[in-house]
Amino acid sequence: MSGHARLRYDRSSGRFLLLSPERGILLNRTAHEVLELCAGGTRSLAQLIGELHERYPEVATLELEHDVCELFDALERRALVRFEP
Repeated sequence: MSGHARLRYDRSSGRFLLLSPERGILLNRTAHEVLELCAGGTRSLAQLIGELHERYPEVATLELEHDVCELFDALERRALVRFEP
């Protein structure tokens, strides 16, 4: 996640929000799970996809990869995540 973005639980909706100083996004359960796996920044994309595939074996690996990349692209465009080499 970007240095200024953080995850926060919203008690009224029972869902997680991804917040930054000027914006917030209500996350569905899966998006929250993906971001939780990213905490600490130690997993590669392949490791992340592998862990998700273990949790959701009924979903094809390519579909997981596509959905995760789509999520990251959307969050990166909003400056809510940052990728480091």
